Formats: sequence, C-alpha cells, structure tokens
Amino acid sequence: MKQIKDPVCGMIAREELSYGYLGRIFYFCSAFCREKFIKSPDSYVTPSAMPEELCVTVGREVAYFSMEIGLEPSIPTYSGGLGVLAGDTIKSSADLKVPMVAVTLLHRKGYFEQKLDAQGNQQELPFDWNPPDRLESLGLRVSVEIERRTVWIQAWRYQVTGQTGQVVPVILLDADLPENSEYDRRLTELSWG
Repeated sequence: MKQIKDPVCGMIAREELSYGYLGRIFYFCSAFCREKFIKSPDSYVTPSAMPEELCVTVGREVAYFSMEIGLEPSIPTYSGGLGVLAGDTIKSSADLKVPMVAVTLLHRKGYFEQKLDAQGNQQELPFDWNPPDRLESLGLRVSVEIERRTVWIQAWRYQVTGQTGQVVPVILLDADLPENSEYDRRLTELSWG
C-alpha cells in the first residue's frame, strides 16, 4: 500500500485500519481516528474532496528535537521526566510507523549512578560510558559558527526499532572533538560544574 494520510489527523495511515464510505476506502493511523471518522464522516470529507486529497503519497518525515532522550539505561543521556517522555515518544512513533528522525545532544558527563545507603541516603557515583560501544559513528563532522568562532560537531546514531519493524534513527550531536577549544568541547555536556 502506498503511504496515505489519515483523513482525521493527517498522519500516515495503516493498511489494517480502514473503512468504506461513499464507494471509497479510507485508511487510519489509529482505531481512535477510525472511530471518530465513522461517527461523523462528513466532518472530514466531502464527495468533491475524494480521493486525491486523502490518498496522496506522503514523502515527509517528522524531525523531533529534544535536549535529552532516554534511549536505554546503559546510555546515560537523560536524567528524568523530559528524557523519559522523549524516549517514549520515539518508541511509540516507531511502533506506529511514524516516519521520524530524532535529534539530541550526546552527553558524556553530568549524569550519575544513584545508590541508596542503609539509611536511605542517596549517593551519587560517577557513570562513565564510551559512546563508540553503544552508538554508531556516522563519520560526519560539520562546523557551525557560535559567537564568531568555529565549532565542530560530530554525529552519532542510535536506532530505535518499533514492534512493527519501523526504525526511528536518533542522531546525537557531539562537540567533544580535538578540533574544538576546551570550552567548546563541553557544549554538549550536561554538567557545567
């Protein structure tokens, strides 16, 4: 099936969620949108608007940007709510076959491993990790100008595969490169302490 838009929300529809109306077949991204359409189809289509407007090839991707993304515990690029939400959004998008690419920063330092002692007090232990062990280097370096100086950025990739087999690539931007000044190498770090 070619990629078509859900007439309710405009997202990419799934072949298994369909409904016939006025001699046409409409596809939906979710059961929620399908039910909404069935209750009031004339709210979404008119005979003059079918099928070209609703059955067009969709060649767009969603670009999702977040300062931190929770990918997995062994990749400490998140600290809590925002990162967990971003990770869940990306995983759900892969499950729903949303054509998406995510972009975030590669934090090498700043997060810690939390341990609780016998009295229940939190202890923060350094959490060191090696990005090449968990991420794929894209071999790309680009320069950007920040406050009249050139800063080099390297791109890494992590693939999130959904239950449907859809892959959402996560691009992690890294300024910790020898070409950068010590100050600029810390731009993508979480901790400035």
